[in-house]
Amino acid sequence: MGSKRFVLKYVNAYIIILLIFFMFAVTVIFTFSDGELYPDSEVGIDEYLSDFEGIWDKHTYRKDSLSHVDSIISFYLMRDIRSNRVELGEDNWLFFNSSGSDDDGTFGDYTGKRTFTDEEYKNIIANMKLMDAYFKDLDIPYVVTYGPNKSSIYSEYVPEKYIHNQRSRTDILFDNLKRNGINVINPKEMLIYNKKLYPVYYQYDTHWNQIGAYTALVEVMSLWNKDVISLNDMDIGEEKMIYHTSAKDDLAHMIGMRDIRFHDSIDYIPQYAAGIDWTKLDDELDKEQLFCISSDDALYDERIFLAGDSFKVAMIPFLQYYFKEVFIGTLENISDDSIAQIKPDYVIIEVVERNSEKLGEITLN
Repeated sequence: MGSKRFVLKYVNAYIIILLIFFMFAVTVIFTFSDGELYPDSEVGIDEYLSDFEGIWDKHTYRKDSLSHVDSIISFYLMRDIRSNRVELGEDNWLFFNSSGSDDDGTFGDYTGKRTFTDEEYKNIIANMKLMDAYFKDLDIPYVVTYGPNKSSIYSEYVPEKYIHNQRSRTDILFDNLKRNGINVINPKEMLIYNKKLYPVYYQYDTHWNQIGAYTALVEVMSLWNKDVISLNDMDIGEEKMIYHTSAKDDLAHMIGMRDIRFHDSIDYIPQYAAGIDWTKLDDELDKEQLFCISSDDALYDERIFLAGDSFKVAMIPFLQYYFKEVFIGTLENISDDSIAQIKPDYVIIEVVERNSEKLGEITLN
């Protein structure tokens, strides 16, 4: 049995190696057949290589395909992946590296090397104070929250080469915002606690799942003195994964390995989210414009406006269960005109941890 596995392992390795040579050959054939190089001309080797490199960069989909094959070979032969945007962690957990380094982006947040300047802090706080005054003047309860980077919640799976700093620039920012009277929720501590009960992020995707979104929203609702079902009392179903906007194993896609090795097969669905039409919802989200979902059976006959990035998607089923009308948009949709049009009873502003600087870019005029 052991010898059979040994043979199969190396047969698979040879097949993958042949595949990468095939991909390279196809790229060369397409390049020449497109008439973009001139093999019959008498040109110097430097000029030839320069032209070929330019065409290689132009055909990004072919280069990406080869990069994917490189990742496949690296994983099966060396238990590693070839990507400067995706990190392979313990137990095959995948993590997004938004900048390709540990000085900036996601892992700059993780290591604490990425910081705001004093000027940036002042600008964001000043902008949030203007927003706070605006909503208070309209008597609209609001909250600002963020979706933590997956690496800060599941640090036990992050590669050891990255040294974890417990407080990121966003944690420090939210502390400062709170001291300045801004209504903020930092869900990181509760996410770390709730992951002991259920997964709160997908293993092969950037985003939190619906349990993760629920964790943040419970704290939001508590701030507004609204009762919600506790996680311990909620019926959580284990269902076959339905891929949608914020649950599609995007990290596995980046390295071309979702259909080969990395794919989340089970999703944890709270009772309120059963029956969500994700296809219809994805169609609306793809338009990247303000839209509304109505629920006649909602617990509260009220209207809420949710503005944020892709992390907001997992929040929608929860809000649809509790609020009769849920208006959904991007941070760019936060404006005086949209607030006047929606007339919300409540507002949630969400931003992912790695992009928290965007809180300084919201303009209500």
